[in-house]
Amino acid sequence: MTTEVPGMKDAVEQRRTALRLSPGAFAIAAELTRQGVSPVRAGRRRQYEDATIFGVATALRWEPDWYDRLLRGEPPIELTAPVGQDEVTQLRADLSMLEGRVDELDRLIRAVAPKSTSGSAAKFSKPARSGKVSGRSVPSRPPAQVAAEGGDRKKQTTSNRSARPRNVPEEPEGP
Repeated sequence: MTTEVPGMKDAVEQRRTALRLSPGAFAIAAELTRQGVSPVRAGRRRQYEDATIFGVATALRWEPDWYDRLLRGEPPIELTAPVGQDEVTQLRADLSMLEGRVDELDRLIRAVAPKSTSGSAAKFSKPARSGKVSGRSVPSRPPAQVAAEGGDRKKQTTSNRSARPRNVPEEPEGP
């Protein structure tokens, strides 16, 4: 008995590539580890748990019967819109995919950036994250965006004082 499902490896990898999912982003979107999706990516025939079947279906936006269809020699059916998922769940999957792509880009940049920690290498460092959205860190606004919006709004709204330099006493008015 063969240990691979004919066409499964190619179908999974083509769909993953078409959705622009890195291997890490694919695992995150499937809510599995990289080791958990490894047999799927290799096209291995085995008794997969429901969590694996549904996780892969969600990540690749396939009908949940994708594995049974591949076992029968049929192609998986692609979903045009998520079925049975609320909007928040889909947004989390999309966010996971994007985070995986950012991590992949970060690795690529670090591979081509100079090995020093100062100077030009600092330009390639990962941006600092601030704020929270649903328990996840999000990047702060880049300085160019702040400048394009007319500077920092906090500085504009916190004071109506004149532009007098600090620590300079005011001159008395009148003669």
